[in-house]
Parts: sequence; C-alpha cells; structure tokens
Amino acid sequence: MGLLLRDESTARLTDTGTWVLRDLAGGETPERVVGKLVTAYRVDPGAARRDVAAVAERLRLARHAPGS
Repeated sequence: MGLLLRDESTARLTDTGTWVLRDLAGGETPERVVGKLVTAYRVDPGAARRDVAAVAERLRLARHAPGS
C-alpha cells in the first residue's frame, strides 16, 4: 500500500486511507473510489488503483477470516 493511504512510520492508515476503507466497506466499487481519489487529490491513476486494490484485498481477507 502506498504512501497515499498508509503512514509508513506508524503503519497506520492516513485520513485518506480511512476514507477509502470506509467507501469500500460501504459498497463503493474500487473503480469509483479510484476516480474520487484522482479527482480529489490529482494523483496518478495507476498509483491510486494499486493502493485501492491493496485496501480492497485486505478488506476482502478480513471479511473471510475465520471468526469474522
């Protein structure tokens, strides 16, 4: 996950990362979240896609983890 979404010094999500996670958990498609990031922050679409995909995968794994 890139610097846009996670503070590497603390390994915690940034405010933007939290927003992405909340949108994905709320049912937004990854493509829509990428579009919102690109529009709001003017970031590289490829980097936004990679970061959102990483968050989406972690969310998917968390939802399918035993005991969840």
